[in-house]
Amino acid sequence: MKIHRHFSAGTFVAIVLLLSVVIAPVAADSMTREDGTDHDGSDYNTLFPGSPATYGGTAESCAAACLSDTTCNACTYLARDQSCWLKQTVPPASPRTGVVSFVKVRGEARANQAERPPEEPTPAKSPGFTAFAAVIVAAGVLSLRKI
Repeated sequence: MKIHRHFSAGTFVAIVLLLSVVIAPVAADSMTREDGTDHDGSDYNTLFPGSPATYGGTAESCAAACLSDTTCNACTYLARDQSCWLKQTVPPASPRTGVVSFVKVRGEARANQAERPPEEPTPAKSPGFTAFAAVIVAAGVLSLRKI
């Protein structure tokens, strides 16, 4: 004996909305690289190669140190001594050779996020949720066609 269940369009929409809220991906923070740029000031910590042991003395490890620190909103790497300057806020940018700065881009909007000039590029958003929604809608359309 087969049991057939049919959902109304309203029930289907409610289920899709509930699933989108429950399993929507949370965007991770990322870093925007600024070669030849210094953000002078607002330093709260300075890292040197081997101190801490996780800092490798490269621009990439400087960015990783800031990304993993919730207090850090930007960092500046100085090639001459391989130092990394972690910053609590994002000071104004100025050109400087031998320097690489990184600015943290929050995955979620925050009310106290540092103000950035509008001309700076922002990273692309993750397509994960859009793809998920498209699959759910397609499944819903196919199931409604069977009714």
